[in-house]
Amino acid sequence: NSVDCNISLIEFLLSRGAPANTTDINNMTPLHYCVKHGHKSTIGLLLDNGLSINVGVHRKSWSWNNVKTDTFYQSSVSESEPDIPGTSAGLTPLHFAALTGNLVMTKFLLERGADPNALSRYNESPMHLTLRKALHGPKHDDDWTNPDFRIETMWGFVEFEEEDEFDSISASITMDREGVLDALLADARTSLTIGDCQHNHPLHCVEYSQRGSGSVSMIQKLVSRGADPSKRNSKQQNALHLASRAGDHDAVAVLISLGVDPALTDNEGLNALHYAARSGDHETITVLLEATVATRPNLVALKDNRGRNPLHHLLTTNRVVQHETIQLLLDKGADGSELDASGNSPLASYFKKPCRGVVNVKTCQQLLSVEGSSLFVDKIGQTLGHLCTLPWKCSVQVLEMLKEHGVDLTQKDLESKTILHRSAIQGTIAKESLHYLLYVVGVEIDAKDASGKTALQYAADQARKAHHPDIFDRGRWDRSMKLL
Repeated sequence: NSVDCNISLIEFLLSRGAPANTTDINNMTPLHYCVKHGHKSTIGLLLDNGLSINVGVHRKSWSWNNVKTDTFYQSSVSESEPDIPGTSAGLTPLHFAALTGNLVMTKFLLERGADPNALSRYNESPMHLTLRKALHGPKHDDDWTNPDFRIETMWGFVEFEEEDEFDSISASITMDREGVLDALLADARTSLTIGDCQHNHPLHCVEYSQRGSGSVSMIQKLVSRGADPSKRNSKQQNALHLASRAGDHDAVAVLISLGVDPALTDNEGLNALHYAARSGDHETITVLLEATVATRPNLVALKDNRGRNPLHHLLTTNRVVQHETIQLLLDKGADGSELDASGNSPLASYFKKPCRGVVNVKTCQQLLSVEGSSLFVDKIGQTLGHLCTLPWKCSVQVLEMLKEHGVDLTQKDLESKTILHRSAIQGTIAKESLHYLLYVVGVEIDAKDASGKTALQYAADQARKAHHPDIFDRGRWDRSMKLL
C-alpha cells in the first residue's frame, strides 16, 4: 500500500512465507493494493507465487484494537447476509479497478485473465460498480468508499480559471469512465444479464441525470451487447423509470425508441410519467407525452397505487416546477381536481407538502381555474383556506385568490377549527394576513373549537413547547401569539 513499492522486499517476504492472500482493516489484499497504485510488476510476482487474480474480499465492519478501541463502524445497508443463491468470489481486484475508474489497471487485469463476471457478496459484477460508482454493503471508511481513489477526484486538484480547462478535465474523466466500460464490454466473457442483490442490471446502474452525462452512449453500448432495456429490478423498476425520475430526457427518448412501454408500472404503481413529474423536468414530460400520443393517449390520466395522478407528483416534488409544465399536463388531460386515495387534490397536496416554504401565487391560480378545484374539502373538513396555512408563508394575495374562487375562509372544519386555529398551530400568522382575515373576511378571533380553545391558546401552547433545536424558525409561535 505504497506508491514506491519495493519489489525486492516483496520477493524477500514471499520467500520467508509471508501470506499473500490476507485482508487488512481496509478490506484490501496485497493484490488490491497493487491495483490501487498501479504496480503491474508486483501483480505478476504475486500471481507467479500462486495468488489468484480473482482473489476476493468480503467487506467487514472492523473494530479498532489499537488507539481508538471504542471505535466501530456499523454496516449501513444490512447487518444480515444478502439472500443470494450460490457462492460469490467477493470483491476482486477488477472490482476495485472498475469502481475507481482505473482504465489502465482494468485493461491490464482483463489481459491477465481476470473474470469480468466475478460476483461480490451482493451479486455485483465489475460492470455494476463502474456504472454505479458505488457498492452495496458496509458504509464505513475503507479504501472501497474513500472518494480520493476515484478518477473523479481529479476535480479536487484543479483550480479552474478557464472554461477550456474545466471542459478538458471533464472530458478526461468521462473518457476514463467510458473506457473502463468499453474494456469490460470488449471482453467476450462479459455477461450483461447479471442482476445484483436488488436485481439491478447494468442499465439500472447507468448514471441518469438532467445533465445527460453520457447516459445515451452507455445505453446504446449496453443494449448492443445484449442488455435488456425492459429488465426490472426488485422494485419492478426498469431503466425508463430511472431515467424519467432523473429528468434525463435524452435517455428517455432512446429507451422509448428501444421499445420500453412508458405505461409499465413498478411495485407502487408508478409509471414513467409519474417519475418524470417527480423530476419536474419539462422536456422529459414532453418527450413522454409526445411519444405516447398514438399508443398511450391516456397515460396522463393514469394513477399510481395511492391514487395519485401526474399532477399530484409534480406539485409535491422538491424540484422547481415550471408553470408551463403544470399547464402542459392540464392541457393534455390531467385532472386538476381529482382526489387521491387520501382524499387530496393536486392543490391540496401542494399545500400539504412537508417543509413547503412560500406558496407560489401563479401555481394556485392555475389549479384554482380548474372546475371544482376550489370546492375541495379533506377528510377532516379542511378547506383550501385551512390548508394554505400549512406552508411557512402564505400571502394575502393567495387568500384573496381563494376567496375570489369561492373558498369560504370563515368555514370551520370537523373539529370546529377556523383558519386562524390552524394558522396558530402552525405558527404561520403574519400581520398582513391576520388583518385581512379579521377585517375583510370576518373570521372571529375569539372563536372556540370543539375542545373549547381559541387560536391564541393554541399559539401559546406551541410557544411554550420545547421544540427540536433544528426546527425551522422556532420563534414563529411566539410571534403568532403576540399578534393574536
